[in-house]
Amino acid sequence: MTTMRSPQQIGRANRRIGKSWQLDAAECLRVRGWWPNASYEVRNNISDILGTGDLAIETTTEKWEMLVTKLAQAERDAKQRGLTDFCVWKRRRGTTDPSRGFVVFEARIVFPLLARLQELERVLMDTAAEYDRGYRNGHAAATRDRIADKREAVL
Repeated sequence: MTTMRSPQQIGRANRRIGKSWQLDAAECLRVRGWWPNASYEVRNNISDILGTGDLAIETTTEKWEMLVTKLAQAERDAKQRGLTDFCVWKRRRGTTDPSRGFVVFEARIVFPLLARLQELERVLMDTAAEYDRGYRNGHAAATRDRIADKREAVL
């Protein structure tokens, strides 16, 4: 026999699931070292997860149809905090691992972020290559000088 749940029971269960997801998401950010200071805070007009630098994160277990509403909420919360970057982190059904969830950005946010990241990687790679080249050249030059000094000493 199936019992019908009241709207209040359904609401309580949904809030419990949502809070559990928010706590799990913040813990995932901390444990994986992505944002060691990430924490879930219960406050109005701020993001669900704080301690994430210049990114406002709104977490949700809502259906996909509600994603636009959640993005609008994330944008409002970001503006309230003086931020420009925001996203929605949606729980993925069938897994308990928050890192397997979906993160949704607006294109106007994610593509500039990716471009800046790729530029940073190029700069770091160029710097590493220049250091390696300088080290090799300096080492080779120093070795040649030592050999030349020994030859002169023998002569």
